[in-house]
Amino acid sequence: MFDAHRAALRAVFKLPRPTKRETAAFAALYVLQASCCVLFLEWFYKATGWPGMIWAIISSVLALQPGMSQSFVTAVLRIMANTVGASVAFVIGSWLGTGQWQLLLAIAIVVASCEVLHIDLALRTACVAVVIVLTESNGLLRTSSLERFGAVICGCLTALVIQAITDLIREEMFRRWSPAPEDIATQAAEMGKQPSRASPK
Repeated sequence: MFDAHRAALRAVFKLPRPTKRETAAFAALYVLQASCCVLFLEWFYKATGWPGMIWAIISSVLALQPGMSQSFVTAVLRIMANTVGASVAFVIGSWLGTGQWQLLLAIAIVVASCEVLHIDLALRTACVAVVIVLTESNGLLRTSSLERFGAVICGCLTALVIQAITDLIREEMFRRWSPAPEDIATQAAEMGKQPSRASPK
């Protein structure tokens, strides 16, 4: 009865999956990238005095992906989602207020907007942005929406820069440490020249 649910759970957690050197290396790399993002954003926001540091850190950690192309797509989706969510929340809050039915109306408009813009993958992020702006604004809608939007952009850009730097370092290390193609060909030729040993009877 629950075979489909168990299969879905295994797919989510990639079970069974032994811990290999490659998976451990990716985990260590993610820890390094996330730590760099957190440290830089903490320093930057404390130095500038800008608000929204926590949202920038959250956006940077969520934007980090195994590859640069994946990080770029994730960052673009988060920026688009927060643009839609914060804009709708600002307009609804300014014109109609920040009550419960206004929040539900804003979420409905955001869902329709994401459908029209074909950014379904960013739907949940956009709805979260609406909830945050309308419930945490304390009467300062413009400040809350701009703070959220600016923090997301800052966090995503930081993640992309850190991702690009670590990818360049990783490629350079792989290029230096991996054997050259001619060396591999030479080793293969030498192994082919070695006489095969007959197995004892």
